[in-house]
Amino acid sequence: MIPVWLVLALMFVAGLLYNELVEYVQAQLPRAHGVTAWLVVGGVGIALVGLLLLTDLRTFVLALLVFVACGSPMIWGSMRRYWRERGL
Repeated sequence: MIPVWLVLALMFVAGLLYNELVEYVQAQLPRAHGVTAWLVVGGVGIALVGLLLLTDLRTFVLALLVFVACGSPMIWGSMRRYWRERGL
């Protein structure tokens, strides 16, 4: 098993790199771009990889399902608001 400190260090570096990616993506898009929810999904995905490295597949899948159950309505709401503001 991978030491906890190493996974936490990897997650910290992954967070720094993902932040740079988010900054780059947001700079390429208009101010109201409608992808913020998807950027959050990417960040949660990174955290789930860290959880998988520290636990087992069952725990990872359970956490993934919890995030899908909780996050899906939020993503749908974000997309709906974006479309409504654009008149789509």
